[in-house]
Amino acid sequence: MSNSLSKIKFFNDKWDDNEQEEWNKIINRFLVVIDKYLSDWWCEFKKIEWLEQEFCYYMGLKYQKLEPEEQDNPYQEYPDLIFNFKDTNLYIQITSAHDNKSLAKVLQYMFIVLEKEEEEEIKLKENLSFGTELELLELTPLYEEIKALAKFHKCFSITKVQNSVTIYPSGSPLLDEQVINKTLEGLEDHPKISEYFERALKKYELAATDDYSEQNYRDIQDNLRIVIEQLLKEILKNDKSLENQKEELGRFLRNKKVSTEIRNMLIKLLFIDYTLYQNNNVKHRDNAEKQLFTNPEVEFIIYLTGTIMRFLTQINKIK
Repeated sequence: MSNSLSKIKFFNDKWDDNEQEEWNKIINRFLVVIDKYLSDWWCEFKKIEWLEQEFCYYMGLKYQKLEPEEQDNPYQEYPDLIFNFKDTNLYIQITSAHDNKSLAKVLQYMFIVLEKEEEEEIKLKENLSFGTELELLELTPLYEEIKALAKFHKCFSITKVQNSVTIYPSGSPLLDEQVINKTLEGLEDHPKISEYFERALKKYELAATDDYSEQNYRDIQDNLRIVIEQLLKEILKNDKSLENQKEELGRFLRNKKVSTEIRNMLIKLLFIDYTLYQNNNVKHRDNAEKQLFTNPEVEFIIYLTGTIMRFLTQINKIK
């Protein structure tokens, strides 16, 4: 698929399209991918009402029950009742997306619904009698094609750890790949920590379109502090608070043969600068006295936290 997209880019670079025409093409490409992998499954008679209700709930939309259409079936007396994917709230919201942020929001909620349904189907399959088949939705092909499109059009960044998909604003491609994506991959053995880090990323993506962005920014910072604190507890095998891990972390880094300069840099950063920032601006923050969080500030802390976690998980693998 990447080679085909490169050819499209080469053509588009030679021929100018206006912004609206180009955006319509982007939406249509996402719709083709989603229709290919999801439309039949989403529109199954037994699933569609629950899926649509869940999607509307996350989007904050009023749910209106879909009415099926009749389709003649030559092999039976009565017509089949089918749902048209173009009538679904999911399809309508994708076509209504007017920029990268609104598109990312729709797709993030779509994946949240899919993840919940996948969990339920796995539980159901485990309880089925031997020999009974249940077709499960495979998220990976859908995720991979959406990721390729998002990267090609520079819409947003997207990552998948196990069955959880997280969409967040695109920053530097190098940082997104090496810091965010690799950090999440390194947290596969730390599922609870991964959950908090993903939660921070999702809140960051939604903050720009949410009326409560300041509270979202503070929640992001809270989650980032939790992931650092919990990761240190798991790696150092103790239950100490972040502020009380200085000696333990120093001993751990020495045992892993980390250079003195890197040890000192990380200890100062983590236990003086990072902790002081968190305590003054997050943990004991008085909104009446503090200026509002800025998006670059929050993004900086996300990347910084990801870099620290990436380093610690990599060092921890050294025997």
